[in-house]
Parts: sequence; structure tokens; C-alpha cells
Amino acid sequence: MTVEEPRALSSADVQELADLLRRQQQLLERLIELLDDRLAPEPAPPAEAPPPPPGPIDWTTLTGPERSRTLHELATFVESTVHHYKLPLAILPCWWRHPEVIEELTALWQVRKETFRPGVKPSAAMQWHDALYKIRDRVSVFLSSCREGHIEPAYGTWMSDAQRAELAAFIAQQG
Repeated sequence: MTVEEPRALSSADVQELADLLRRQQQLLERLIELLDDRLAPEPAPPAEAPPPPPGPIDWTTLTGPERSRTLHELATFVESTVHHYKLPLAILPCWWRHPEVIEELTALWQVRKETFRPGVKPSAAMQWHDALYKIRDRVSVFLSSCREGHIEPAYGTWMSDAQRAELAAFIAQQG
């Protein structure tokens, strides 16, 4: 029995193998992404919370279980919207840490619910998409400081005590 000497690989052979490995690596990475999305545990909804209020959602008035349930439903909507419309660069994972973003996404969620309820004209879908892209752009601005991870906004004093006293004096003069 004779053992054959391995043949030397040409540079074209090496390049072909490298290309094949690169394509397989890309396929494996995509498969891992898909599996991660499917295997990620969904946050459990709060137990026995009342349904969200009818009409516009006003976060300043929601409390306790109602607030928790509404936020859970909003989170589910946001995650599905980000994946469906490929928006991970516009709606960052820290969206829930920004009250103004919560308000924008809540408005979008409500437009979505109103648009796709029974009896609505088919043209309403265009309004949904218009709202989606307007809000996407606004949210992207709100989250612009968080590109490398969440950064708490640093707000200065909006109105000094002296300005507040001037305003109070002005209001008193009006009466």
C-alpha cells in the first residue's frame, strides 16, 4: 500500500477555499441570528393587569398594573416593528429609557391599532407607513447620543430661580 503525497494547493485553490469558508461563516452567523430571535424569551406579561385604556394612552395618568401591562404590550409592538421594518439602527434597544421615545412609539402603536382594525379604508395603510417613517426619524434624533450604548441625557437648568421670579412678577402684573 502506498501513501500518496498531498498535492500542493495553488493560490487559486486557497482563494476558493477562503471564499467558501467566508460564505459558510456568513450563513452560520445568519442562522445564529435567526435562532437567537426565535429562542429569546419573551418577557412575561404582568399577572392580572387590566387592559390598556381605550383611546389615547397618557403615560402620566397610568399607574401600577395598568402601566406595567401597557408597557409590556408596547415593548412587544416595538420589537416586532424593529424586526419587521429592519429598524435596529433607528430604534435602539435603550428606547424604553427615554420618555420622549416611549411617547413617540406609543403614538405609532396607536396609529397601527387604529389603521388595521376592521372597517378602515385600505388607504389607511399608507398613513401608517407615513407615521412609521416620520416617527422613525424623530426617534433616531432622540437616541442619537446612544449609538455606542445608552447614555443618560444631561440636562442643564432650563429656568434659573431669577428667571422664575421674573416670570412670577410678570404673571402677578397681568392680574
